[in-house]
Amino acid sequence: MLWARNMKIPGKDEGPKRFITVGGGKGGVGKSLVASNLSLAMAQSGSRVVLVDCDLGAANQHVLFGIDRPKPGIQGLLDRKIDKLEDGLTPTPHPNLQLVAGTGASVGAANINHGEKQRIIRRIRGIDADIIIIDVGAGVSFNVLDFFELGSQRLLVITPQVTSIQTAYSFLKGAVMRCLQHLCEKASELELLAPAAKSGENEKVSAILARVREQSPVLGEQIDKVLSHFGAQIVGNQVFDANQAGIFHAITRMIQDFLGISVPILGTVRASRRIRESVNLRKPMMLGPRDEDTRAFQQMAEALLAEDVALDDLLSEESGAHAAGDFASDDVRDRTPVTAPRASGPIPAIGGTTAGAPGAPGAPQSGNEAAAVPQPMLDPYIRHSARYETDWVGSLRDGDGVRPVRIFEVSEGGAVVQTPLPLEIGQELTLVFEQVAMQPQVAVKVSRRATLGFVVEGQMPAAVMAAVTPPPSARRMAG
Repeated sequence: MLWARNMKIPGKDEGPKRFITVGGGKGGVGKSLVASNLSLAMAQSGSRVVLVDCDLGAANQHVLFGIDRPKPGIQGLLDRKIDKLEDGLTPTPHPNLQLVAGTGASVGAANINHGEKQRIIRRIRGIDADIIIIDVGAGVSFNVLDFFELGSQRLLVITPQVTSIQTAYSFLKGAVMRCLQHLCEKASELELLAPAAKSGENEKVSAILARVREQSPVLGEQIDKVLSHFGAQIVGNQVFDANQAGIFHAITRMIQDFLGISVPILGTVRASRRIRESVNLRKPMMLGPRDEDTRAFQQMAEALLAEDVALDDLLSEESGAHAAGDFASDDVRDRTPVTAPRASGPIPAIGGTTAGAPGAPGAPQSGNEAAAVPQPMLDPYIRHSARYETDWVGSLRDGDGVRPVRIFEVSEGGAVVQTPLPLEIGQELTLVFEQVAMQPQVAVKVSRRATLGFVVEGQMPAAVMAAVTPPPSARRMAG
């Protein structure tokens, strides 16, 4: 039994409207592909989903769905042919999913003014649906960042290539600073944030914000509130080799250090022929037969739907009051620059990749990351212990009783487990490996939610690592 597939998925009557934004910093990383297939995965769970194409000037979601003549969506709103986006909804091949088409290749389509942007944002917020997924454009312009800020759950699509990682960090830094600038009601507060917004590639934004907290405790409390509920997660795309997954883990640790926000990995999507063919066939992969690729999107959808967004959505409404308001087009926030790091910054330079299928159960999911990521700036964030896929039955025990678990991944420092019973972040329990000889056990703490369940941290017993470590020949094959 796979508990993930039997989880209760929140429906339209079980919580607030859910806004999910999908960005990536640069074109070509697959954010539109991720947004389309994730939208379908959520629609297939029974939720009413609207996918909004906010890639102004380069919209392509209708193409991915094989729709030649979409109804006027964002362009219709800008041209005042429609007054609300519900009037421009285009049906898709799945009954629970509708599309708001973006703007085409008309000259100046991406150069909307401040008032037009605010009108789009208000109309997106007014859409009647359970889930609104917004595919934002590339770059770090204020329009793109403000569309990304709409989400209470924000997905950052990254590939293992250095150009993608560089621009993704630039994009995320810009998004964080844009959210913080929207907190400011006084010019003096914007001045306090200016050093962070203008910081260079080797400067840690987190350290600069620490000084802001000392200068203004009130603003510091607001900053902490935004950063703790920023809601960003990474989707690793175009993964050719299982070892590349370790790159994304190193990036999350670097982001935590430089920006002061937690950006966990929601999931990874391998580079496969079927995904490439789905684009050329103009038919999203989730509309076809189920396999390993579709399962990745199902698991990401389940993880997102399992998250409680009630608090996040409320914070988004409060902090987005500035973004959704009717500021003058020369609003001071639109004139406050956000400096993106240059190529020489703390972004890792990725080495060559090896094409191949992802590792089978028992193969290490991240070996020596330093071999794949030679950039010295990334060294402090690299973990050299491998992660191994498993499919074991075990249990979590504490004073309240015994919870049955499935154990999907093990490393020297922790494991990924799934249980049908509730767990809380920070909870301390004992993990028992019931399928390993002598049933070794270890004290663990629940650290975060993962795609398949929860990550628990603790020093794994030698017997467990011996049981999961493949023989030397298998390790050589795994890279």
